[in-house]
Amino acid sequence: MKIAFIAAGGRRAPDNAYIVIDIAAYYQIPESAPKYIKEKMRRGEIRPTVKPDYDNVAKLIGDGLNKVAYYDDKSIIDAHVCKFYADVPKVVVTVTALEPER
Repeated sequence: MKIAFIAAGGRRAPDNAYIVIDIAAYYQIPESAPKYIKEKMRRGEIRPTVKPDYDNVAKLIGDGLNKVAYYDDKSIIDAHVCKFYADVPKVVVTVTALEPER
């Protein structure tokens, strides 16, 4: 995860920043699914209800970016996880650092 973050041009947030994290997890479309179901999955009409659960995805990403994207995942004040199907599985993470009010 660290390598992907750095390769994407990611920079670590200031240690005192509030962190907002958005995670889009794209799950592999099952080969066994009928063609019409696969199309609905691609369009987002059918969404994954399979493991890993959303909270496990958030935990994995949150912990994996510790000391890389931010000082500690305790700084995360808001998080959003979405699950989709795709032909190629992937995870897209957006980390936003907010300056704390003084």
